[in-house]
Amino acid sequence: MNLGSIRTEVRDNIGELVADFWTDLELNRYANEAQRRFNGEATWPWLLTEGSGSLAALQTDLELGEGVDFQKNINISLTPEGETRMYQPVRVDPTKGFQLRASFGSNQTAQRPQWFYVTSVADGSSEGLYTTTIKFVPIPLGVLEVEYQYFRAVDDMDSDASLPDLPVEYHKALVHYAAGTAWLKELNGGPKAREQFDLYQLVVEQAKREFFADVEDGPLVMGKDEPQYSTRLLPGDQWLSRMPETLGP
Repeated sequence: MNLGSIRTEVRDNIGELVADFWTDLELNRYANEAQRRFNGEATWPWLLTEGSGSLAALQTDLELGEGVDFQKNINISLTPEGETRMYQPVRVDPTKGFQLRASFGSNQTAQRPQWFYVTSVADGSSEGLYTTTIKFVPIPLGVLEVEYQYFRAVDDMDSDASLPDLPVEYHKALVHYAAGTAWLKELNGGPKAREQFDLYQLVVEQAKREFFADVEDGPLVMGKDEPQYSTRLLPGDQWLSRMPETLGP
């Protein structure tokens, strides 16, 4: 379902097939707002992206560029030059990271930075974009290869042929949210808006059940000392490994 067909379905819901009270530009704006809201409901797997880079000796900052949702989780792995085994520094909040930088000073270096924090700087454009930068503490003594995972930010749909950045089975959520927003413009349209927002929420909850359910289809390992492992992806910011009680005598 592209932006044009989403707008057509929204018009079906609000009972105005030809633009009059609601313009096409308004409905397009509501649909994009719906997409941003839906993708902000959870850390959806389809937005998880991987990248890589390199950190030179005595370099503390790694700029990730555009398209990073800095409000969500970022995982970092570092591999010192000449080694094959990577390690993961500990993420701290920006306030703690700033304090750590001050406590270590500008001259203290280490082969393995132990902490990092995420900071974002507005790029000054009218679109309100941010540049996401990773800062490492203490200063790396040597070259480091960097691998990272992040949740990408979603671009707005800018033409009728544009497709939403979410699985097709959840496109209907955008229709309901956009229709609900449209009803808020009409006098006494509150009850109709609430009905559409409730339908939107049902699709969100369905998506959460489907994407964040326990994965229980792996082989079952029996025995006293061999537990069964399974993996669960929570709506939070991390993968968690879960080990149930062992099976057998």
